[in-house]
Amino acid sequence: MAEKKDKYLEWVEQGKLRQKLNATHILVKCDVKEVDIAKYLDITVKEYKKLKEKYPEFNRATDPTDPTELVEMVTILQEMAKGYVRTTQRRDYYTNKKGEEKSFEIPSLKI
Repeated sequence: MAEKKDKYLEWVEQGKLRQKLNATHILVKCDVKEVDIAKYLDITVKEYKKLKEKYPEFNRATDPTDPTELVEMVTILQEMAKGYVRTTQRRDYYTNKKGEEKSFEIPSLKI
């Protein structure tokens, strides 16, 4: 039986990962409670905590002291205002239930 994909992998397939990570980071920076962030992401608090443990990139987005995501968003907006376009290739890694390291390519993001 195929393992049910978690929301993170669904966001990757739908091309919504960057949007969800950015929204999460902004909400965390605004001191929004975990329960409200989970509600916004349409997941449970339990799923929210599991995603933080399983995916380093999601965990970084939930760190209120890490300004990296916000700085990157502002930089992208400045480049877009100047007429630049950015394409990124990304690969993400995770450990499945059997303890095996897995990876997947995140579709190109053209900004």
